[in-house]
Amino acid sequence: MSLTVIIPTNDAPIQTLEWSILSLLMNSNLDNIQEIIVSINGPDNRTGNSSLQDQKELFCKKLANAGYPITVLRTWSRIGFSGAVQSALSFVKTEYYLLMHDDVIVLNKDWQKELDQFENGADAIIHAPVFSNKLKTAVLTNSYKETTTVTFLPAINSSFSAFRTSCNFNWSDYYCWIKESDYVDLESTNSFYKNKTKAVSLLFRKETFADDIKDRTKLELNRVKTRPELVQYNSGSWVANDLINSNRVFCFSKVVHHLEGMNNKFKEVKKYEVDNPDQFVCGFLNDLKNHDLFKFYDFSLPKEKDFSSNKLLVCVLVYKRIENLKKWMDIWKKANKFGGKLLVVQNADNSIDCKEISKQIDILQPDYHWVRKNDNESMKHIFELLIRKDIVDFDWDKIVFFTDDCIPLREDFLMPFLDALEDVSLTGGVLSSFKRDEIDKEGYFQRSVCLGIKKEVLLRVRHKAYRRIKMRGDFIQPSLFSTNCERFIWNWAKEEGFEVGPTRYEWSKIFGWDCDHQKIDDLWDKIDLNLYGKYNFNDF
Repeated sequence: MSLTVIIPTNDAPIQTLEWSILSLLMNSNLDNIQEIIVSINGPDNRTGNSSLQDQKELFCKKLANAGYPITVLRTWSRIGFSGAVQSALSFVKTEYYLLMHDDVIVLNKDWQKELDQFENGADAIIHAPVFSNKLKTAVLTNSYKETTTVTFLPAINSSFSAFRTSCNFNWSDYYCWIKESDYVDLESTNSFYKNKTKAVSLLFRKETFADDIKDRTKLELNRVKTRPELVQYNSGSWVANDLINSNRVFCFSKVVHHLEGMNNKFKEVKKYEVDNPDQFVCGFLNDLKNHDLFKFYDFSLPKEKDFSSNKLLVCVLVYKRIENLKKWMDIWKKANKFGGKLLVVQNADNSIDCKEISKQIDILQPDYHWVRKNDNESMKHIFELLIRKDIVDFDWDKIVFFTDDCIPLREDFLMPFLDALEDVSLTGGVLSSFKRDEIDKEGYFQRSVCLGIKKEVLLRVRHKAYRRIKMRGDFIQPSLFSTNCERFIWNWAKEEGFEVGPTRYEWSKIFGWDCDHQKIDDLWDKIDLNLYGKYNFNDF
């Protein structure tokens, strides 16, 4: 079976492109790969700084000159990902082609065996999740404060997916404006939109697909209380339409590792992925250094950080958000714990709900479960742990604690805190109204929903916390303790001579999500993707 591999690349770091190409070469039978087309998308010397694209081209040409089947295409930045793919497709002469992102690590050679599914009639073999995004409608605001209601259509995942060339799948992305006259009654079962808009009529040409989208969009419209003005087709939406009703779609098993951070809108997370490679990347690099291809690798191997000396306690404070805690525990079971133990602190009253929640927490099996009287204080418990020796049976020296509205999104969610605690004694991952570089500003603080603190800091500042609150009078308002701690513990720590600072990379929305205070960024789908790996065809 002969195959062409297409790797589009734009602004991702060159390190991840090298990881992708070298892992593919290491873990493939090259007799079955006719050509690897690297479609480098970005500016040329007439339209901007092309140094990154030039470096990528130079790396690919070194491999090509050494006899590896690599061809380089340079495509202009304005045509984007879809144009880079479509341009490469015109050069495909094989019966099948594989789309591979520039941030994917091939883990083993088994992936080529799974191409045999084409012989069973497959038109596509997709790496989970099947869809790179679900159907959703959102109200977007531009820099001029103008709002537009946009419906994003589901797109097939192209991170590592193989396709039958003769199917002529269209990878274009597209958007079209929908006028009021283009609408039909959403209750109608005959069509979704009138066929005045060619793109819409093409995408929804299959009746069952159109009806299903219609029903789901009806729910979306009820949620946002307005009709969409714009329909966005991501690259892969056309392919989703062609495959949605097909029984000729198969899935790869876990044969690759996708560095999701490369697709994140936060540029700093890309740097984090490169500077702090995860266990999959480290495993690949360890294999690479003993391989002939290592001479083509342009970077030194990263030094692994050792946190084994930490005596880490991870704490989650929960009241009634048991569903949030279940998500939390699912991530925790898969996470790199760095030797840490998990304590779930349950703020409880005498209600039946709290008693039922207590039973459910026990079923989740954290290392420790402490039921304390609810006093609406989100920080008091960490000071109480200093004297309650019966709660935790080891002498911890660092604590990273979260409230139950702070949900981890990644398996390395503890790394930013441990990394920061190497240099400072108090760190936070969710910003207050201050900027990251304004830590010396009067009144600076980090939100208390997730903090990392060394035990010695708590021991030195606890007298200030209790004394300064009692000075306000006999009556203590609800949450006054935590409010004072959140706002003043940073100054108290500095007064005692400790270094303080935020995590190097913003924790919330990259490594986790403050879902109670950042509702505008609905990341529940991302949590489901990380936990369960893929969507069903009927779940988009």
